[in-house]
Amino acid sequence: MSENNVSDEIKILEQKREALECLISVVNSLESMTEGLKASMELGESAENLPLDLLKAYNSLGKKVRNSADSEIKARIESVDAIVKNKLNFILLLTQDKNWSFYEEESRKAHSPLFDEIDNFVRLTHTNIALRVLIEKRTGKILPFKNLVAESKIRQRVELIEQSEILGRKKIVRDVEAILKDVNALLALSGLTQLMKCHLNGVKGDLKAGLRHLITGKPIKDLPVDIGVMTLEPVEETVDEPANEACQAPPRETVTRDESNSKKVIPIESEVVEIKLNWWGRLLQWLNTPWSSSWRELKPSDKKKK
Repeated sequence: MSENNVSDEIKILEQKREALECLISVVNSLESMTEGLKASMELGESAENLPLDLLKAYNSLGKKVRNSADSEIKARIESVDAIVKNKLNFILLLTQDKNWSFYEEESRKAHSPLFDEIDNFVRLTHTNIALRVLIEKRTGKILPFKNLVAESKIRQRVELIEQSEILGRKKIVRDVEAILKDVNALLALSGLTQLMKCHLNGVKGDLKAGLRHLITGKPIKDLPVDIGVMTLEPVEETVDEPANEACQAPPRETVTRDESNSKKVIPIESEVVEIKLNWWGRLLQWLNTPWSSSWRELKPSDKKKK
């Protein structure tokens, strides 16, 4: 197979990758938005009644916050309360009677405030809950939160947004299946070196694993993926390699269960940002490296999520 053919196929994959990346980003934002809306209904609840996912925010509080005086923490809670209420009203207003088409269209805009507002809203609600838990553990008292929006209205909005999530997930599954079909088509081409076949089979296996994750309904945020902005530029390939070239994987390193499941944690004030590399991240990284690089030689990216 010629270098031009390989380049053309990768260009097609790049176009589909960009579309898939956009879809995953939108659905991830919708999941975050429902998460933030649900969290807003837990403000003012006792720590013992909070879901474990929300208690993680408390565990991530830094030493500087934990060592602050009660008066400082209460003042910060009061300030964050006001911001959370404003952002909640903004999101409810912006998403009123909106369906999947609206969110998909917003994702194509160069400057859409929606997704930034979602991220800020989720971050602030979790930070607020963490600070309230801190005060409760110190004083035994639960700080009240007067939500200006009826809980029933928030629940109705969550249900509406979840309908868009379902449609978005179906589109993601369809796109992943299409990319998997393209990988199979590449494997069927004549002239592939043994090394390239090994690479593509590795990609195929990870695509299938990601597809199983999606079909079982697991959250997008739990995809073992780091969807960075990576380009699939055509790579130079040496085509005059021996036909009997072997694709040997480096020795597998022995890791403990905890190490294999570990994540990078980057403290940012009272929050943590988790970075993971998964089936799609590895695919993008591999397609952006020389053909001489082994699929199993890929290592987690150190790029920080912004």
